[in-house]
Amino acid sequence: CECVRMLGTNCKNLEILKWNLLDPLEITRLKHTRFVPDIYLENPSIMTFRNLQASYIRRHMQQLKHLEIRFSTLDDKGL
Repeated sequence: CECVRMLGTNCKNLEILKWNLLDPLEITRLKHTRFVPDIYLENPSIMTFRNLQASYIRRHMQQLKHLEIRFSTLDDKGL
């Protein structure tokens, strides 16, 4: 998650992060349409991030006061 590191490093005053991922069921349902970005179909990294997201956020965005993550694959340990 290079994007999380860059945000945390360059946006020191960031207090709210709303990270809304595409629902994996929607990816499957819309797979044959042109409305799903190719990156979701070629590399299903959404399913492999799991607790890596939490680690990057914890390390690079300690100033956050509000965090919203939808359709994440975090488990109890990551939360």
